[in-house]
Amino acid sequence: MENESERNETEEDVRIGFLTVRELDQTTYRAGLLVTNAKGKPLELRATGPLRPDRIQTLIYGETLIPTIAQELCGQPLIESLRERPGIIAVDHEAFLPLHSLEQPVVYIRRSGEELEIELGTATGTQEPHTEEVLQPPAGRFQPVVLKFSAEVSEDQTHTLRTKLAGLFRVFDLVEPFDRVAKALQMLQEQESKKET
Repeated sequence: MENESERNETEEDVRIGFLTVRELDQTTYRAGLLVTNAKGKPLELRATGPLRPDRIQTLIYGETLIPTIAQELCGQPLIESLRERPGIIAVDHEAFLPLHSLEQPVVYIRRSGEELEIELGTATGTQEPHTEEVLQPPAGRFQPVVLKFSAEVSEDQTHTLRTKLAGLFRVFDLVEPFDRVAKALQMLQEQESKKET
């Protein structure tokens, strides 16, 4: 059960980042990171330029291509570029989970019952299996979400993150900001395509 100080921190101080990478066409990836306050209001948006791996890179990277794009080329640079430092980074692809650190906790979030539209793979190397749990919204306001934490997250940190996310979930849908970022990335892609023609 959360105490008053945990609830106050959730309601007043928590900033959350929503990190996603999207395949915008068959040759272009782009990632974005939106930071919001505890009410879902945007504070900062960062996006990468288009990433276009060629056929040789696709062949030599193989199954490590997507984790490399997600972590090294997109995730870490976007997180480091932020002025507004979020207390939690929410991601919609498991390939981002290895970015987790004590200072910058990462949690994978998806709607309960939904399958991934595209399989972005997992990190290279061996890791313990991640555990999933369902977070129910208050009074059925939103669809339940599935949380998945990095294998490196302790039980205490899992409890703290779950409490903060539950507080945020009382106010706004924890999956909807990913849609905002995806639309912004698509718009950037369309604007750049027009400039090139």
